[in-house]
Amino acid sequence: MVAFAAIPLAAQPVTYLMYDFEDGSVGGDNNSFTPEQETEIRVLNDSTDPVSPLDGNSLYILDSSIDGVDGVTSDTDDNVRYAGDFNGGTNVSALQVEFDFTRGPADANFERMAFSLCHAGFEPTSSSRRPFELRLNEDGSIDMRSGADVGSLNSDDDIGSFDVSVSNHIVMLFNSDDAAALDYDFSVGSGTIPANAFHVYINDSYAGEYEIGLDPTSGDIDFNAGIADLGSFAFYQDSNSGGSLIIDNMVFSEVGYESTSAVDEPVSYLFYDYENGDVGGDNNSFTPEQETNLIVLDDTTDPTSPLEGNSLYILDSSIDGVDGVTSDTDDNVRY
Repeated sequence: MVAFAAIPLAAQPVTYLMYDFEDGSVGGDNNSFTPEQETEIRVLNDSTDPVSPLDGNSLYILDSSIDGVDGVTSDTDDNVRYAGDFNGGTNVSALQVEFDFTRGPADANFERMAFSLCHAGFEPTSSSRRPFELRLNEDGSIDMRSGADVGSLNSDDDIGSFDVSVSNHIVMLFNSDDAAALDYDFSVGSGTIPANAFHVYINDSYAGEYEIGLDPTSGDIDFNAGIADLGSFAFYQDSNSGGSLIIDNMVFSEVGYESTSAVDEPVSYLFYDYENGDVGGDNNSFTPEQETNLIVLDDTTDPTSPLEGNSLYILDSSIDGVDGVTSDTDDNVRY
């Protein structure tokens, strides 16, 4: 039996967190991840109510505890949080965040669900701790609060929209270094992210450049004073109007990670690199003719392999009229 290994064109960037919720757990296999208010956070599949509108299982983040609705008061209005560290408590400088998403079932009382990042060990649910706020609104609009005015009611920037009835995809590329710019060029797009900034792509379209940070005189954390500022995340609802969001295929990684959501992996029908010395691999229905004329070369054979690692030498030295070979014994090689 032959084991084949793919030959990567380039090393895949490090992945810090990856959840597809297929195991039915809200936290995937990262046991250090403990979301608050788990009763408001449910994994959906094809038999739940609602059913998962995304491919396979998905995560339903719901805040239906709304001040003034169904007897809820300000004392009992507990906003939902889906939050945690993504790199074991260590902050990173450059970060790629992406996920599939859509809105949950419509509700006239709902307004939005928000997303942000923060230092490891903190939750960005307080306006004094979040360097930006992405708002995925009930009506399908998307707003961004960023920069020194991230906590201001007047700082919303309408950056795009999403279809509330189908799967959407967002990619955010962060550079929290306080001095150096960050270049990127892969399937998502290409560009240069200045220091303390990030780029956003919504459904494969560039949605703009935004600032990381808030006014250090009013915030608990100065995001513009260090090289690595990002170590935790949160999906949350911090208003009195509720909200819902369904997410899937959530990935936190180094910049340049190619997800299956962003790029479909081509199907491989046959792959031989001959590193095991077998001319035919593990496809048992494949039987080359005249295997004696098919030779796997390496660095000890004669001739040695002129290609990287092992290679296959296809040789036909049985020639009519040469070395006593006749038309009856001239058997042409087949691979």
